[in-house]
Parts: sequence; structure tokens; C-alpha cells
Amino acid sequence: MAEALDSRFELVVIEGGGQGGRHYLNRNRVTLGRHDPGDEAQPGVLAFPEPTVSRVHAVLEWDPRKHRFLLIHRSRTNHTILNGTDMDQPQLLQAGDKIKLGRLVLEVRQVDPREAPVEEAAPEFIPDSGYYLVALLGPSRGELYPLNYTQLMLCEPPAETTTRPGIYVPSIGDVRATVLHQGSQLFIESKRGERPLVIRSQEALTSEWVVGTDAHFALFKDDLLVCGKVVFLCCDTVGAGRCTEAQENGQLDSVHPLLAQLHPDHDPVLEAEEPHKIRILSGSLRGSHVWVRPEKLTAPLSIGKAGGEPAPLISLPDKTAGRLEIDFEPDRLVVRNTDETVRITHNWDLLTPGEESYAVSGDRFVLGRTVVRYENSPIQSRADRLSIAFQDQELPLLRQENVLGYRTESDLRIDDRRLSPSHAVVRVDANGAYYRHQHKEAPARLNSQEIKAGQELPLNVEDEVEILSGLTIRLIERTLKVDLTEPMLIGPTQAEIDASRGSTS
Repeated sequence: MAEALDSRFELVVIEGGGQGGRHYLNRNRVTLGRHDPGDEAQPGVLAFPEPTVSRVHAVLEWDPRKHRFLLIHRSRTNHTILNGTDMDQPQLLQAGDKIKLGRLVLEVRQVDPREAPVEEAAPEFIPDSGYYLVALLGPSRGELYPLNYTQLMLCEPPAETTTRPGIYVPSIGDVRATVLHQGSQLFIESKRGERPLVIRSQEALTSEWVVGTDAHFALFKDDLLVCGKVVFLCCDTVGAGRCTEAQENGQLDSVHPLLAQLHPDHDPVLEAEEPHKIRILSGSLRGSHVWVRPEKLTAPLSIGKAGGEPAPLISLPDKTAGRLEIDFEPDRLVVRNTDETVRITHNWDLLTPGEESYAVSGDRFVLGRTVVRYENSPIQSRADRLSIAFQDQELPLLRQENVLGYRTESDLRIDDRRLSPSHAVVRVDANGAYYRHQHKEAPARLNSQEIKAGQELPLNVEDEVEILSGLTIRLIERTLKVDLTEPMLIGPTQAEIDASRGSTS
């Protein structure tokens, strides 16, 4: 009996019918043979649309001790050739081997475990499912796609004719996803390639979710689904009827209020107007953005793992995540760790359960495996264009308030122990940049003007500040490309926190 298996091997068709196809080997016994019209997919059978292949040409059997497949020839009329040699005995396979069955050539490849697909049950037809995807942007604009199977592949039209139910649309590009219909709920799962986006509008939030590969992502009515250059609307039967009527009247652009703000070639795709944004830097939803309308919040904004009562407004599929609340007060941002057991890292500081602190644009929070960042768009967009130049180094401004000093946790770190741990602050707001001196014993000089501790002066591009005798910094337009997913920018490990505290004790 062919049992399920996670082998980490696949067969890639490099010549013959179905060329380019990738077939993950997920059974301990796999039959290789020919696919004829009308054949249905069977677990443990790889059938190829190549007439020179026998109905049952060869068999792969898994060797659990050597963790490799054994190739066994089965056809009475055709040969099985391995790496140019006609087979007369079973042979163990390894990555790079080439198997020739008739005119079909298969290459054995090893698969990264993170890319290994999960075996799926055969899709089942759902009559009158009541859900549709409607193409609002793209070459198939106005087309309706009923979600009437338990599983529907969502990708570009395949090169070969397939009987597998799917939504095959040009201009989706490298997106390869599956739409799942489970009971009355819809989910989407990214398989590999470019990840699709789900755009969702709620009372206090507008979100752009990047669909991850490790969990089903819920798809709701009125969600927009962005795949490559194609934008779909998820709707029910009534919504599909409205879209059809709007298409006939030339008013399809007015179907969804966020459609005009979408630009599939940009990052983020959604150009939201709200200044407050939560950006997810790591975890399965990495690359997602959530815009917040504080005036619509009836309670502090809650972020944390899914579940619990009340459920967090921003739910994370991260079982290790703590729970953070953000209170948008008129003149400041207050953050609070409301988890009973989990500590949350705020930049380089630890928030114990119940502890709170103040936050500014650019601040990062480590919630389990997920890292989020708060941004105030007008302020952050200015900070993202500026850096501090020191000797041959470029130190980017990452936050609204960037501490300059010698410590590991300094935003602008200069390895010179003549500096104090928090020697100065380079602050940014929507109007410009400012230098605030904090060293009490040695004043700084900005364009020859003395700055004492506690003083703050405007800082223009190319302005130089002598922060100590012979030690000068300069504000410049940023040239360095910053990757916010780098560990040093995401947040410190516990060991780094302990080490930095030890160095200042």
C-alpha cells in the first residue's frame, strides 16, 4: 500500500509531455506511467501526457534506511534508462539523476523542506456554493469565477490541458495558491512563488495581508485579493450580480471603495490615507501592513496571537506571541504589555506583563516569532530619506527619535568611548530634522554655534555637528538600502539584551 511520505525529493519533467512540471514524491511507493484522456488522479501514481511512456513504466520504492528511492523497471515493451544506461537491475536514486522513459526525461531533485507541498485530498464539487471571485483589474476584467469546489488552484493557465478544478487567469504571474472552501468559510493558502495579498477594510483598520505558506488565511466577503497584476473581489451571489450590472454599465471601478487606491506594481500595493501604520517585519505574515484610524477605535489597539477573549483586533497566527495594546493619546503613543506571562521586547527594552512605555514612529516590538513596527507615515517617510554620515560610515535614521551614543543598543552607534551612552538625539518630525544635545559636560557645535545639554536646533541636509572635539557627524540624504527584516533591525535576542546591560553596569 502506498503510504504518505515526506521524502524531500521531487521529479522535474525536463523533456517530453508535461515539460516543466514538478512532481513532489509524497508516497513510499510511486508508479510512473502514461496519462490517457479521462484518467483521474490517484494517490501514488504519477501519470504523464507522453504517448511513448508505457501505462505502467517504472516504480519508485522508498528505502527508509538510506532515505532514498529505489527505481524499478516494469514495462515489458519499453526501456527505462538511468543516466544514459539501460536498467536491468533496481537502482537507488540521488539528486541529479536523470530517468528516461520513452521520450520523457525526468530529473531527480532535492527539495527544501520549507517548499515541500502538503498532499491534498481530491477536490469535491459544491453545487450552489454562493461564493465568487470577480476580476476587477487585469486582462480578464469583469470575469466571474465560481468557488464551487472544496479546493481550487489559483495560478496562470497551465501549458498542458488539466482536469484539476482551478481559477486559471493570465497576468497572475508567479502566484501559485489554493482557495479552500471548508463548510461556510473560505481560506486561501500560498503554495510557492509570489505570495498573494488580501486587502480588507474594517471600521478602524485597513489592512494589506501577505498570505503566508504555513497556515490557511481566512478570505471574507468584500475582501480584495491581489495576485500579480490581477485584483479579484470575493463576493456572494448578490455581489456577483452587482458586479455584472456594473460591468454592463461601465461602472466596475466603483464596485469597491479601495479599488482606486490599489497599485499592484507598488510596495505596499495599497496607498492608504491614514498616517498610523503597523508593519509586520517577521513571521508568517511578514510584509503585511495595517493602517489604523484611532478615532474609530473604541478601545486600545490590541495585537497578539489569535484566540482568547476578547480577540485581538490584529490577530497573529503565532502561538508564541504575547499581547500588546497601543493607546493613541492626543500627544503621545502609550504601549502596554497585557499578556499575563509573556515578556515583550520594545526596541532594546523588555516590557514585563502589565508594564507600559511610550513609543514613537519606527519603534519595534518582538511578539514571539513575530516582529511588528509602528510607523507614523509623514514622519517615517522623512526619516527614511535621511542618514548620519560619520567618517566612512552611513548610519540610517530608523526612528522618530534616534539615540546617538557608544552603546550596542544606540540607534546611531559610534564606537568611541569618549561619547556618553546617550550622547545626543537626532529627532525627526513631519517638518524636518533636529539635533538635541544630551552630554552635560562637553557642548556640541552646529555650524560653529554652541549647543548645550538640553538644547535642540534644526538640522538641515549637509549640516555638520561637532559632537566632541575632532568628532563630527553630518546629516545626509540616504544612499544606503535598509532591509528592515535584518535581525539587527528587527530586535535583539535575550543574549544581546543581557550583554548590553552587562556592559553598562
